[in-house]
Amino acid sequence: MISALVESDDRQKLKELSQQRLQNATYLLRFGLHNGAGVHGGTPLEMLHAILLGNFMYVRNCFFEQIGKESQLLAIIDAVCIEYGEHYSRQSDRDMPKTKFN
Repeated sequence: MISALVESDDRQKLKELSQQRLQNATYLLRFGLHNGAGVHGGTPLEMLHAILLGNFMYVRNCFFEQIGKESQLLAIIDAVCIEYGEHYSRQSDRDMPKTKFN
C-alpha cells in the first residue's frame, strides 16, 4: 500500500499515514505470497504503538463514542478511573514522589 502511494506520488495520502515519499529498497522485496503488504506487512507489531496506542485506543474511542459525551455511564466510569488513579499513586519506593493518574 505505501509503496503504491509512493509510486503514484500521492503525497496527501502518504501524509495522512505519517509517511514520506521515499523509494525504499525493501519495497522490491517480497514478504510472502499471501499479500502485497511488503515490508510494512512483514514487520511484527510492537506493544506500545500497535496495541496500546493502536487497538486499545481505537476500541476505547469507539466505546466512549457509543455511550455519549454527556451520559451518566461516562461520569461513573470517569469517577472510577480517578479513584483507581489515586490508589495507584503510591510508589513502592517511598523516596520517589507520588504519581497521579487522572
